[in-house]
Amino acid sequence: MKRTHRTTAPLCLALLAITAVPAFAENPESIFKKVTEHYERRLASIESVTIVQDVLGMETTTHLRKEVVDGHPALVAAGPGQGSDFHSMYRSLNEMAKSSTLKGSQDVDGHACWVVHVKDLGGLDMGAEGSEDFEASDGELCIDKKSFVLRRMQMNGETNADGVKSPITMEMQLTDYREVDGWLHPFRTQMSLGEPEGKASPQMAEMREAMEKMKAEMAQMPEDQRRMMEQMMKSKMPDFEKMTEGGKMTMTIQVKELKVNQPEG
Repeated sequence: MKRTHRTTAPLCLALLAITAVPAFAENPESIFKKVTEHYERRLASIESVTIVQDVLGMETTTHLRKEVVDGHPALVAAGPGQGSDFHSMYRSLNEMAKSSTLKGSQDVDGHACWVVHVKDLGGLDMGAEGSEDFEASDGELCIDKKSFVLRRMQMNGETNADGVKSPITMEMQLTDYREVDGWLHPFRTQMSLGEPEGKASPQMAEMREAMEKMKAEMAQMPEDQRRMMEQMMKSKMPDFEKMTEGGKMTMTIQVKELKVNQPEG
């Protein structure tokens, strides 16, 4: 008679559990560590990066240089007025990992990404002019599983204008990554800024009112003057219009030229 081994089922379950561990082995600490390692590896041959980009029809130039910050190489804005210091996010990853949880995976523009929720973004300083009026609370990062670059970032927080605090949400979508002389950079960034769903912002209400007032004043202008104003505003009007629709503004930043290890000027 064939004997039945009662230990077979538990043993199989144990083996399945062991083989399943690698699929769930990642956590915010390990993911952010790999992001930092890839970032610093790309910086090995980089001393400076100059970015020429189009923002709302205006050309801006940002100069970044490599410095050692807290014992690690990082790109830092070369001086005041150089735009937002987006790379401060990479320098803050170790601290951010302490208050982060892994939500799972998500496809972002055809790229498999880890989705990490960061409970505390209070220490993140983007370094942009006027950013002192924005206080981030929490957010979500979508990290590419293959290249370990940021594909999407969402931040929730409050703006402080003339002592009036209002809730606001900012989302960044980073696409068209290109490698230039060893440096990997997104050539297109779409930023969305607006009110969280169901929460009205006094600042947005004022902007809508100002927009409607401006449109009414333009309608009363002599035709030649109105045409001149429309010509001046046409590159910016679509984004201003979006401020009045659903309390959200969408802006696209397009890189026109990226120079690596070249003198400024």
